[in-house]
Amino acid sequence: MPLRCCGPARMVGVPKTPTARRFPRLLAASCAFLFVSGYFVVRFPDVEGASYASYGFNLLIALPAFVALVRQFGAARGTAALVAVSLFGYLIEGFGVATGVPYGEFYYGEPLGPTILGLVPYLLPLSYVPLVIGAVAVVSTGGSALRRTVLGGLLLVVIDGVLDPGAVALGFWIWPGGGPYYGVPLSNYGGWLISGLIASALVTWIGGRRL
Repeated sequence: MPLRCCGPARMVGVPKTPTARRFPRLLAASCAFLFVSGYFVVRFPDVEGASYASYGFNLLIALPAFVALVRQFGAARGTAALVAVSLFGYLIEGFGVATGVPYGEFYYGEPLGPTILGLVPYLLPLSYVPLVIGAVAVVSTGGSALRRTVLGGLLLVVIDGVLDPGAVALGFWIWPGGGPYYGVPLSNYGGWLISGLIASALVTWIGGRRL
């Protein structure tokens, strides 16, 4: 009686393709570039245009998360998720700066560079989107979409709590009224829970069964 194949056979001992090796090499080269460039920016801070190197740093730091998302979701879904979360980040953060809802009254500092309409930095997606991707990836170990969304939102609150002390000290974002947690009001974390749940839901919904 012929045997029926229940799934694709796994090839044992097959060497990795050049494509599989290319990404780690690119990552290593990017890390080396960040190290060397960072040294010169710190060593020669008065050189004209040195501050613009931070834009390249942000892009290279975010790039692995973007590439991983596209490889996991596929080009179409991955791009859709990146665009959706980026637009949502601009909207929720811009609305928050303009109205104080849902985070409380705050604004972005000059170290983050030029802003859109005086509200949010142009480079916001390079920091916001990787946080969302990372949070959803950590909690996507099974369970329902609702579970992944809730856990992703909660994890984003924790991540923001880790980032806030340093970010406030460096003047990345400013809370005029202060707050009990390193100058940050507790309303910020309620806002992050709301925005984190929505952002996690977007990624989970777009990813579908590929998560």
